[in-house]
Order: sequence, then C-alpha cells, then structure tokens
Amino acid sequence: MCTCVCVCVCTYVQIRLDFSYLHRTSCDGPFLCGKTMSAADCMYAPIALRLRTYDPEFSSLTPVAAEYMRDICLVPAVQEWVRAAEAEGKNTSFKIAQYDALAD
Repeated sequence: MCTCVCVCVCTYVQIRLDFSYLHRTSCDGPFLCGKTMSAADCMYAPIALRLRTYDPEFSSLTPVAAEYMRDICLVPAVQEWVRAAEAEGKNTSFKIAQYDALAD
C-alpha cells in the first residue's frame, strides 16, 4: 500500500473515530456504543489490524483514535481472529500447485 493511501485512510479513520468518541464517552464504555462490542466496533477491527501493520503504535492517529484502535486490538475475540488467521496461513493443504508456482 503506498504511503499516500495509508495517510488518507489514517486521516479518515481518525476523523470518524474522533467524532464517534463523543458518543463513546456518553455511553460509558470502551466501545463506540457502550460496554459491549457492536457492529460499529466490528467494522473498525479489520481497519485497526491493517493500520497496525503500517503503524504499530498508531502514532499517525490522534490520541483519541489511537486509544480506541489499541483497545479494539486487545479484545479477546479480535486476538482469537488473528490467531486463527495466522494458523490458516500455515495450513498448506488448500494450496493449488499451479497457482502457487506463479507466485514464485
């Protein structure tokens, strides 16, 4: 992903999260809609994981957005999802030789 796209995505995410923070603080919980994860949090989990690839400390985000992104990455269900994806990547039984040969 080019730097320009990453910066645009980071800017969009932090604006949305900063705006959502007003609602987050009024709901008395670590998630966007209160004490439990909602569909809104599920939407941001893959974004947090992708941004963490390029910016592990979320230093390019505002403090509010960075705090939320760190929090969402610590959710046990998100961590389990990451572990399952890593285990899936180690499974070679589904590979198709002719396609994998093209990648080499």
